[in-house]
Amino acid sequence: PGFGLTEREHIDIILGKRGLGSFDSLKAEKWVDLQPEFDDAHFINGFGHADRKFHFRPNWTGQSAPNRPPKSMGLFGPVERLPEFPDHVELIEVADEEHPFRLATSPARNFLNSSFAETPVSKAKEGRPELLIHREDAAALGIEDGGRVEVGNRRGDLVLH
Repeated sequence: PGFGLTEREHIDIILGKRGLGSFDSLKAEKWVDLQPEFDDAHFINGFGHADRKFHFRPNWTGQSAPNRPPKSMGLFGPVERLPEFPDHVELIEVADEEHPFRLATSPARNFLNSSFAETPVSKAKEGRPELLIHREDAAALGIEDGGRVEVGNRRGDLVLH
């Protein structure tokens, strides 16, 4: 239904449906204050549950979508592993005999996101993907500086230099 609308009309509809004014009011004011009132922002009126209480014991599977975890969380294991009370739970893949190292994928500094990944300038600045490994580990595995090496985890493998 919005294909025949102008950008201004879209903004008017979006703001209007949320009770946030119009394009003209946004243009005049320059911003919309969405900060909750002090009592709500500081939970003086309670929390976002029917009983207004903070729930120390979350009902992990009783949440409404999209916050309800699936029965199986893929490689992270079953939801039953989550603790009864909010606390740390070990979900990171651990090293094992087949995967003695953990792959840490640092962000590429010259790519904003995947839509910019294949530009010639970005590719030239970033260079080829390379593996950084401690020299003693590399020596023990017979990996030479600049050589190609296959690395991977339970999800897949790739070849790096």
